[in-house]
Amino acid sequence: MFKVAKESKDDFALRDYMFIKLISNTGMRRSEAIGLNFDDIDFGKNTIKIRGKGKRERIVPINKDFSDELFMYFQSRLPLKNKAVFINNAGNRINAAKAQKIFVNLLKKCGLDGQGGGDYMLNNIFQHIDNCKNYQAVKYLMVTNSKVQQYNNIVVSVSGGSDSDIMVDMFTKCDPDKKVKYVFFDTGLEFQATKKHLEYLEKKYDIKIERVKAIKSIPTCCREYGQPFLSKQVSEFMSRLQRHNFKWEDRPFDELYKEYPRCKSALQWWCNENGEKSAFNINRKKLLKEFIIANPPKFKISNKCCQYAKKDAAKKFNKENKTDLNVVGVRKAEGGVRATRYKNCFDSKDDTYDEYRPLFFFTDKDKLEYKEHFNIKYSDCYEVWGMKRTGCAGCPYGTELFNELELIKKYEPELYKAVNNIFKDAYDYTRRYYEFREKYEKQMA
Repeated sequence: MFKVAKESKDDFALRDYMFIKLISNTGMRRSEAIGLNFDDIDFGKNTIKIRGKGKRERIVPINKDFSDELFMYFQSRLPLKNKAVFINNAGNRINAAKAQKIFVNLLKKCGLDGQGGGDYMLNNIFQHIDNCKNYQAVKYLMVTNSKVQQYNNIVVSVSGGSDSDIMVDMFTKCDPDKKVKYVFFDTGLEFQATKKHLEYLEKKYDIKIERVKAIKSIPTCCREYGQPFLSKQVSEFMSRLQRHNFKWEDRPFDELYKEYPRCKSALQWWCNENGEKSAFNINRKKLLKEFIIANPPKFKISNKCCQYAKKDAAKKFNKENKTDLNVVGVRKAEGGVRATRYKNCFDSKDDTYDEYRPLFFFTDKDKLEYKEHFNIKYSDCYEVWGMKRTGCAGCPYGTELFNELELIKKYEPELYKAVNNIFKDAYDYTRRYYEFREKYEKQMA
């Protein structure tokens, strides 16, 4: 925003730039900036005398670089016809309406029109975006700041992963009054590194992250319903077919539907009936159908651990806390069914609560630039182990599952024993599927 103001060809661009930066650097109100005179600025001592409410005065120090910029602006105004620091095209002191217009026009030029905000936004957020060159970071810090003002019961879901680290940083920058709630849904199967990182976040940002237990833990869900295999979608459809005693055979959809009339959507997935490029076809997973036909599963498959350990626990928490804005870390760049469900970063829901996804349009490059600019430290899973992403520990859905297991074995051996006990059948079935696929590819080479 400062760059836009500074480089504008408008005759009053320098005035607008100095007005915005003055508020950012001193924390003064707009009304105080409007009333500022040049004789209130001591260029030798690098201080500004501010007249606040009730004609109370206070002296605010400024850094030398900004003092030099103010002095250059002062020189550009010579000879002075009005001692007011900020004047309009008639040479008179600007009023509140003009000050608001300066701010609104700059937001439009930055592509941030409609975000609104008064002194609260100016004083609080500009200090963070000065010199930040990443457009997405600036834009969504502004949007986030607007959301903090707009909603009363905001809940930020903290996973301990890299996306949630950036979300926590964004919201703490925009929430000096600490009205935002932070919550971690404990699945019953977590990295010790993640638990340690939550404590680090609490100390760094002076916040409390509430730990919420799963309605049913992952180990319990796996015992009662079955183990997750390959992906949530694959597990869901295979679970439905298992409940109907499906024989895992390759027959036309119409024939199978007559035999299993209460299993339509799962059969459509199995028979690739959802359109050639649909994500809801089994052929999206290479040779999976061929593998299952040759190797029918001998254990129960289910994705209920996701539902009871996280989804239902989150719904229950948000209902009990009368949440009006739920904040989650979904990014479009990650792909997958979860990301493709959404078209933008925000959903308004009349019957429950609104949902905001501040990182939805962030690329990996945006994340890296944000991390470096704001000095974000990720958990040891990233910084020490070298993982690219985290989720439920040892989850069979992970694309880097077996690499992750080797890291768990090295850094948290007790957890390694636990996940191998809980997901034993799923791990074995996944290995066999990868071997089946690799063998086929070698034969075709």
